[in-house]
Amino acid sequence: MTFLIYTINEKIVNMEWRDHLNIKLTCSNPEIFITSQWQLNQDRPSKIYLLLRIIIFISFATITTFSYILIADDGKRTWLIYMTNWGLTICTLQSLIALIMILFTVISIQISDKPYASVAVLKLYWLYWMFNIVATTMAFIITLIYWSLIYQTGVWSTMNFMVHGMNSILMFSDLCIVAHPIRILHFIYPVAFAIIYLTFTGIYYACGGLASDGSPYIYPILKWDDIGFTYKYVLLVLALVVIIHIMTWVVQMIRKKVAKLRYNSYMRNTTFIYY
Repeated sequence: MTFLIYTINEKIVNMEWRDHLNIKLTCSNPEIFITSQWQLNQDRPSKIYLLLRIIIFISFATITTFSYILIADDGKRTWLIYMTNWGLTICTLQSLIALIMILFTVISIQISDKPYASVAVLKLYWLYWMFNIVATTMAFIITLIYWSLIYQTGVWSTMNFMVHGMNSILMFSDLCIVAHPIRILHFIYPVAFAIIYLTFTGIYYACGGLASDGSPYIYPILKWDDIGFTYKYVLLVLALVVIIHIMTWVVQMIRKKVAKLRYNSYMRNTTFIYY
């Protein structure tokens, strides 16, 4: 009997690790992308989670909009050349897709009493998943690199903090409440995003593009006329992307463990309230 239990446990562990090392954006239960890790009742969408998704989307949409509106007219022409704004855009898009999925699912269930799996909008889960993976990792990367390598003392402002700090706070909050998994090998998606951006900066420089301040360098660490200098930072950024992604995987493993302990506590205490 002990051997049988050990064998079953070993198979479960092996299956879990195969899932962690899966590179594809496929999931057998897409409803997990519209539920929170912390809702005990998985039979219906959580209204509290829906409210949180609305708050996160409005926050990102507001920050992104004001980051464009509040800059001078000359700066608007170069708004899209900055990694910060690429990151804000992907954060806003993923939060919008998440909100659409859960909102349409709630409406569909209310109107027709359909089960989760039959709601067509859930077919977008793979797109939301990819955007969410990229947005989470890149938000932390943008915050880390900006405040450690790019920030110049004396240019502090509320908007500066919102676009280079609040982005990570919101995505960390998102990471702590969602239920969908993060797979280790999914680091390829934020790495691909970073490579696309870095390639863009090289092409932009080669074409004579200028930063908002008239400098030929979008960022002081990307001086494409000094390849040796720039490549060191390019490799650093790509390495950090992989490291940060693995750290987000660790956070979601902790999240799942804590949620499981909470669920076990609920099973011992039937007075725990669903939400």
